[in-house]
Amino acid sequence: VMKDVKNEVISQVKEKIEEKKQEVIKDVKAEASKQAEKILADAQKVADDIKAQGAKASEDIRKKGNFAADSVNNSAKGPLEKMAAKKIAEGIRKKSESNAQKVTDESNAKADKVMTDARAQADKLK
Repeated sequence: VMKDVKNEVISQVKEKIEEKKQEVIKDVKAEASKQAEKILADAQKVADDIKAQGAKASEDIRKKGNFAADSVNNSAKGPLEKMAAKKIAEGIRKKSESNAQKVTDESNAKADKVMTDARAQADKLK
């Protein structure tokens, strides 16, 4: 009879320990999941900022290029000068567009890397 009681008590204690263990595991997983979500949310803000700064820089490059091209066009006097100015202005616009696109591409790549790194860090927590 004592042996049965002892075994019953041991069994109940083991059951309680297992329940507590599962509870702790669940809490730890929930906390890790919250941290992973925060990492991703913070990274998304950083990535969005990088893209916004890139877009602004690209727009500034385009504006300056267009201003320079317009200045060249407006400074031309005679027909030959105007033809040459038109070609030069075209070249300026193409170059500034190319530079603007390069800045946009670099910004997007940096933002993508931020998110890729954040996903890798978040995945380690899951």
